[in-house]
Amino acid sequence: MGTIPKHAHRSASVESRRVLGILSLLLILGVVPIQPRAQEAGRESTARAHLDRARRMLAADNFPGARAELELALKADPNLADALLNLGMVEYQLGGAAQAITHLRRAVELMPDSFDAHYGLALAYLRERKTDDGVRELGRARQLNPRHPDAAFNLGIILLGQGKAAEAERLFRETRTLGPNRPDVSFYVISAELEQRQFDEASREAAEGAKVLG
Repeated sequence: MGTIPKHAHRSASVESRRVLGILSLLLILGVVPIQPRAQEAGRESTARAHLDRARRMLAADNFPGARAELELALKADPNLADALLNLGMVEYQLGGAAQAITHLRRAVELMPDSFDAHYGLALAYLRERKTDDGVRELGRARQLNPRHPDAAFNLGIILLGQGKAAEAERLFRETRTLGPNRPDVSFYVISAELEQRQFDEASREAAEGAKVLG
């Protein structure tokens, strides 16, 4: 085996120092990230901490405080789907339907199978009088959770307003089978029957509703 020339050792040593010098300069300039995986984990941990604080504030009905924490969570992790969903619903509760739509659209993109994301987006669309978009999202929400009474009820109200009384009546009656009987369901069933000129049926429904109300 041949002997490695001494000048080769010197060249390797010089080259190593040169590489280390370049790396040090890049680190100083911020070009080379220091432990990117650790940084990413740290950002995720920070985002989750803000999200947890926001949830505690929501439980106490502190919507402005929750909004501030959720904004910090998304600053740390812009793709944190739960934070987007919660911020969308907070904005909705605080009257900012347009802002809610922005966050809830992104939540739907990240969680296409989330009933809450589609249902929340539907409510925000409806508040902004974007009826077609609202009906579409209510339909998607019902596909994900067909047994949610409020989704069926709200869709029925929209359809009744669009003149689709028969379909609306079906949804109102379906609502009764999905949960506790709402006292206002009877009123809307009667409205749908009157729209269809079903006067006898509306009369019977009124009588039954009076019995329920006592």
